[in-house]
Amino acid sequence: MKADHEAMTKITAGLPTKAAKIRALDEKGFERADIARFLGIRYQHVRNTLERPKAKTPAAEGPVQTDGFAFNADANAFTSLTLGEDGRLTIPEELRALMKLGGDGKLIARIDEDGELRLTSPLTAIDKVRRLIAEKGFSGRSPVDELIEERRAEALREEAETLLHGVRS
Repeated sequence: MKADHEAMTKITAGLPTKAAKIRALDEKGFERADIARFLGIRYQHVRNTLERPKAKTPAAEGPVQTDGFAFNADANAFTSLTLGEDGRLTIPEELRALMKLGGDGKLIARIDEDGELRLTSPLTAIDKVRRLIAEKGFSGRSPVDELIEERRAEALREEAETLLHGVRS
């Protein structure tokens, strides 16, 4: 299908994430290269989004029951866990699914200001960053480009001050 900027804009209006926009445009038959150009992203980003299966969340299936506790992805899930003698912790399968924990078992651990241990999967951390970026409504400009622009402006100011200082002496 030939890229039609106006049609692509209508299709993606209101979609919260680039992944959602990529999938919507793909469903309408647009070429991956055209999608990448339209969204200002690399072709590889489009390909990865379309090749990677959509994340499944248990929320669509309702609460998950395990050991008398109910887990729901829309609410704070909790249960009691037992720490082994060697300090190992086993996370139930239902919690691992809600955490979007991959097969590699990697977690990000941190202690918050209240002394609580917080465990996050890399996918969940990435999703959180993406949500934050979407909520902030960035102008679409690269943060790197903005930083470079700020540094160049600062260097110009410093150069001007040096020149003015040299003229005054």
